[in-house]
Amino acid sequence: MSRRAVAGRSGAGEPFEAVEAVRAVIEAVDSSVAPGSSTAVATVELWNPEKAIKFCRELQENEVQTLHYLGLPYVVLSRRPRLRLKVPLSTINYEIGKWAGVAMQLLFTCPTNYPMQRPLVEIVEKRNVSSSLEWALHEEIVHSLDQHIGLQMIAPVTLRLQTMLNSLRWRLPGMMH
Repeated sequence: MSRRAVAGRSGAGEPFEAVEAVRAVIEAVDSSVAPGSSTAVATVELWNPEKAIKFCRELQENEVQTLHYLGLPYVVLSRRPRLRLKVPLSTINYEIGKWAGVAMQLLFTCPTNYPMQRPLVEIVEKRNVSSSLEWALHEEIVHSLDQHIGLQMIAPVTLRLQTMLNSLRWRLPGMMH
């Protein structure tokens, strides 16, 4: 499987396990423990799908607040059933209608159990983005998502790519005036 597919195009937004599969495991554990023992009761109480969904929604709301507090521009496209955000990125020297600088939008589509699973991250509305730069950005997205699984991922990915674009501007002064 290519790294680009791992970045979100292969199974993004799909749960790791079905709820029925998790319940089957819990039932199997319960049947192997003596009836009435505290272990069986504790195991069943650990998994509550409604609480898990509520917890993930609260984490998603915290992610949006983090973007706001950091002063990062973003647009919330939807909150339910899945959080979808669009975040603009550009080099400092980007000018609309000119060939100088690079600009793009990152489209994040989060699964319902985000941040326990990676969001789908798409690079859209690209301006002056070469295929090699796009590939490098996808590689950086995959790397950042891998580092932050289970934590906030949108802000770290956005900041990492913005830093990468800013360093690109300084490394290629002849290409970007």
